[in-house]
Amino acid sequence: MIGAETPYLLGVVKNLGDEREGIAIAEELLRARLDARDHMLAPLVHARDVARASEADPPRPPAPLRLHRERRGGAGRPVGPHRSPTRRRNR
Repeated sequence: MIGAETPYLLGVVKNLGDEREGIAIAEELLRARLDARDHMLAPLVHARDVARASEADPPRPPAPLRLHRERRGGAGRPVGPHRSPTRRRNR
């Protein structure tokens, strides 16, 4: 004769099996999704790395512009009519 706890234990085993199967499927789907994302982003990552490498050593500005920047010193703000402290509005 089958004990009263047998159906309960069979249910527990079934539930554990279903849970483990679900976790395995979810992990495989996540792995496939991440692999697909990495594959699609690889050209963009390469382009970004190339762009960053070219920014590491930017070209020097022409001599007149470089001299102007050096003479201007640490102005700390753009020079122009929109920022000029001496320009006044006519009211």
